[in-house]
Order: sequence, then structure tokens, then C-alpha cells
Amino acid sequence: GKTPLPNSDMPLLRALKGEKIIDEELVISQPNKPVRRICVSASPVLNAQKEIMGAVATSKDVTVERQQQDEIRQRNLELDQFARVAAHDLQSPLRGIIGLTDELNTNLDCKSPSAQECLKKIGRSAEKMSELINDVLHMSRLSAGQLTLQPVSPRDCIEAPLDFVG
Repeated sequence: GKTPLPNSDMPLLRALKGEKIIDEELVISQPNKPVRRICVSASPVLNAQKEIMGAVATSKDVTVERQQQDEIRQRNLELDQFARVAAHDLQSPLRGIIGLTDELNTNLDCKSPSAQECLKKIGRSAEKMSELINDVLHMSRLSAGQLTLQPVSPRDCIEAPLDFVG
């Protein structure tokens, strides 16, 4: 709703009464004009005896900034939703690859070391892809505030890819 700001709530008048106002956001709505968002700070001006002699106020139009923040929030929500859908869609065929690779490893009559090594590499690659997909899901949950960050050892970050390649 749109409620007019009573004079007693105006930042400059509040500062004249001794209150310090920092970055209070006001919405200004006038007929036939776009709504504006204003960030206001105000402070009393004191003399040497700490008596209020006046007040000073500053204001900044933050309408464009708030519109941009709203757009960014909306785009982040859309991106998170896309990431969740894509991750779930990628997991299904990947489960099939992992299952078939396990089946071949278990039931393959060919004992060729190169064939077995290829199957192991396929399995490791599929597991790594599964981890990456899960990481995408975790990132979308993190940005939605559903997860918290945990500290990670830099050594682990370096050694993990090396273990995969080696």
C-alpha cells in the first residue's frame, strides 16, 4: 500500500529531535509519475555543549539500483531452476552408463587387460560426471540458501583432479 509519511517520521525532522538516521529507504509515489526509491541519512548538528543546533540530511535516488537488484535476483532464480532441471535430466542416462559399465565389468568374458582398463576408465569418468552433476545441484541449493559452505583444504582441491588423471 501507499501510506503518506507523517511529518513526525520524516528523517530531517527526526534528526532535529536528536535521532541519527542511516540509509533509510523511502518510496515516493506521485500520481502520473514513476515510483522512486530514495535512500536517506540524517543527523543532528550539535554545538560545543552538545545541544541540537539544526540537522543535516542527504538523499540518493536508488530506484535504478533496486530495479537491477530485482532483475539479478529473478535471473538467479531462473538459472538455479535451470541448473536443477538439467542436473536431474543428466543423472538418468548417466546412471544407465554406470550400470552398464558395471555389468560389463562383472560379466565380460574377454579378459583383455586393455578392455578391462577401458571399462574402468569409463566407470571412473561416469562417476566423476555424476559428482559434477551433484555439484551443480549443490550450487543451486547453496544460492537458494538451502546449504552452507564448508572449508576445503587447498591440497584436496589440487590432488583430487590428479587422482582422477593418474
